[in-house]
Amino acid sequence: MNQIIRMRECLYIFITCIVAIIFLSLMPKPKYTPKGIYLPNPNAMPSANKNANINISPDDVKVTQYAPNTEPAATINIQKYFDFTTENQEQYKKSTLKMVGEAKKIAARHGSNLLQITQVIPTQDPQPELSTISMKLYAYKI
Repeated sequence: MNQIIRMRECLYIFITCIVAIIFLSLMPKPKYTPKGIYLPNPNAMPSANKNANINISPDDVKVTQYAPNTEPAATINIQKYFDFTTENQEQYKKSTLKMVGEAKKIAARHGSNLLQITQVIPTQDPQPELSTISMKLYAYKI
């Protein structure tokens, strides 16, 4: 009798483990896309042509490391998850290019046509879930 109860308990544990493995395998994988925010500069000079077409394509937005001789219209901050323990240098480059692409979309949505990259900060945390790449860009309306 006691042996039958143990056999039943082992069977229940085995079935529970199989159900847990099935649920873990069906769990959706999160997509780590870059997220960004457009922070307008209150000190920026207004554009000379107020009636200018603000429908700018992200392909029309230029990226540079050198600032023009004007006050930036905004600051764009982009952040993306990056696992430094498993991903290599090539994936790091791809991630930063995705971040620049997201910054171009945000800048184009707000009418900016030039981006200046000011900071790229890889933040490696002891907990890999918290490791990120942060990018700060200035947006200009020229």
